[in-house]
Amino acid sequence: MGSGNNHTSVSVATDISEKDEENCTSVFHDVMRLRHNLQSMASSVAPTVGLRSTEMSALDTLGKFGPLTMGELAKRSFISPTNTTRTVKNLVGRNLVKRQRSPTSDREVLVRLTADGENVFQQSYPHMIHDVNDLLASKLNEDERWLLASLLARLVG
Repeated sequence: MGSGNNHTSVSVATDISEKDEENCTSVFHDVMRLRHNLQSMASSVAPTVGLRSTEMSALDTLGKFGPLTMGELAKRSFISPTNTTRTVKNLVGRNLVKRQRSPTSDREVLVRLTADGENVFQQSYPHMIHDVNDLLASKLNEDERWLLASLLARLVG
């Protein structure tokens, strides 16, 4: 790429304006950088409570939303279904979560925090939320934070 301008080095035909293309590229790259920064935060908090970032994500999700099916847990914690299965197995082995049949369906398995898992959640969640809040507050005023949350909800909803 290296030419220093905002154009691609390979000519690509699109049906949108150059301005819209630049906006799309900018949004994509900025969101991906933000995702990386948030993942780095999680990766630095997780070891303080003896977890990997995927394990902390699963525990934080269960602590925030209560018992979930494996599919719901995967979706809400942004962990692939395969990694969710592996993560839950590890957390069950450490007595941080337990699996149980759903009271409404014999085919569904719910994952819930154990007392030990609740204790870890009580340690990790406030720390993570504090770090994210500090990041947002350092860059955006309160109205901008609410606007960002609203816009992101519209984009993903």
